[in-house]
Amino acid sequence: MMSFLLPGDAKQTAKVVDRLKIFSIAPSLGGVESLVTQPITTTHHAMSEEDRSRRGII
Repeated sequence: MMSFLLPGDAKQTAKVVDRLKIFSIAPSLGGVESLVTQPITTTHHAMSEEDRSRRGII
């Protein structure tokens, strides 16, 4: 598993995710395929912007 932060807001980082060729965007790591996730649009989408910010999810 790898984790990294990209500079920019959600729209800017989504552009990077959309351009990936090998990885598919998905909220789950339960399978064997290569995935990428953007917490602000998947796993933490239902949280308010304030709650995400307090938890460092930007």
